[in-house]
Amino acid sequence: FMIAPVEKGGMGMPHLEAASVFGLYSCVSGLMILPGGWISDIIMGQRRALFWGGVIILAGHLSMALPHVWFFYLGMGLIILGTALLKPSSAGMVVKLYPPGDPRQDAGYTIYYMCINVGALLGALVCGYLGQNVSWHLGFGAAAAGMFLGIVVYRAGYRFIGDIGHLTAEELEPVYRRRNIKRFLVGVCIVGAVVSALVLCNTTGLFPFTFAQLNRAIGAVLIPLPVVYFIYVLRLKHWSSKERRNLGAIGLLFFFAIFFAAAGDLRGSLYAFVCEDLLDRNVFGMQFPASWFPSFNSLFVIMLTPVFAWLWAKLGKEGISTPGKFAWGMFFCASSFGLIIAGLLMLNEGHEKLGPQWMIVNIFLFTVGEMFLQPVGISAFARLAPKSMSAQVIGIWYLRGSLAGLIAGYSGGAYKSIPLVTNFGIWFVGTTLIGVLILILTPYIKRLMN
Repeated sequence: FMIAPVEKGGMGMPHLEAASVFGLYSCVSGLMILPGGWISDIIMGQRRALFWGGVIILAGHLSMALPHVWFFYLGMGLIILGTALLKPSSAGMVVKLYPPGDPRQDAGYTIYYMCINVGALLGALVCGYLGQNVSWHLGFGAAAAGMFLGIVVYRAGYRFIGDIGHLTAEELEPVYRRRNIKRFLVGVCIVGAVVSALVLCNTTGLFPFTFAQLNRAIGAVLIPLPVVYFIYVLRLKHWSSKERRNLGAIGLLFFFAIFFAAAGDLRGSLYAFVCEDLLDRNVFGMQFPASWFPSFNSLFVIMLTPVFAWLWAKLGKEGISTPGKFAWGMFFCASSFGLIIAGLLMLNEGHEKLGPQWMIVNIFLFTVGEMFLQPVGISAFARLAPKSMSAQVIGIWYLRGSLAGLIAGYSGGAYKSIPLVTNFGIWFVGTTLIGVLILILTPYIKRLMN
């Protein structure tokens, strides 16, 4: 939508600016999940936070369905706020469906991850088709309809999950709630003041800035934030030695997951540009919209979920360790970069465009790696989290998306300035080396987790 020509209903943004906006959106989405997890754990309870997060996301899609650029940005902001409540709450409730230490947790999160991708697949096909062939704003409206249906189904299913997601009696104490609500309101005022000041400075010309400049500024603040947060959490005096070791394992897994998530975020920038400019999108005689190719990722997740859910349940505690699964995920991710590099080298030899099979197989290899790492990572964070801050720890997992969006935004923004083979080559070497590092550190991480 952002890079589509104005005459075709898009915004006509340059590639660099569009990549910066997408990177900023991903960055702030991940960043807001941390306070969203705190609100879910302390103020609303995970069940209510999930419901109201869905309602706010619905409002965001309805806003984007209105044909004005400011409604588009307002919608993005609402989706960020709703996602901050919905993501940590839903993931935090899944772990409570299983007894502590149940080896089926990885399988359960794999199924949970598949359900997310069913929605992503339908969204890409329906909304992508309507957007590129009928009206972009109709596509956003279709997303709102899907969100409304999801809210209705979730609310109707309350009776199946018992008391999961409610606040404890201690958290409902009036003194405790007043203190936390006061903290929440102070935070809202600070965030509102910062956002208002930025909008005012830019619109009045007092201190104009581009999205790329804002991206870099947020990145300067964001990069040290996870380190500061982990130091703050570890310094809390009420943790047991086991909980401190588990938090240490969370920190290491978080660091490795950043780079995998950044590789995934390239689908919205660097890979999207490749699909639009360098890929022959004729599949079985049908011209595919560029927005449909990422849907292969969701399709492969759905196809592979029964295999991986069965595998994790079959292997149980004696199977591949969590850091071992992370390493395998990184190696498959690296192989996907190796494949696309080979295809680009063919273009340099005179081929006009890449065949669609190159992108489809690339997405398949990445998805295999994703099945090793993403649902397993969410499961590990939920399993290792102290009970009093489960949604916040899952918020830390999603915080990796902020740094990942920032990294992917820089890489996508260099689409025109750095040769593609070099750009993808950096990713290939980096993900391979990270996979090797995880293997080396696996015994240490396992001791922390145990």
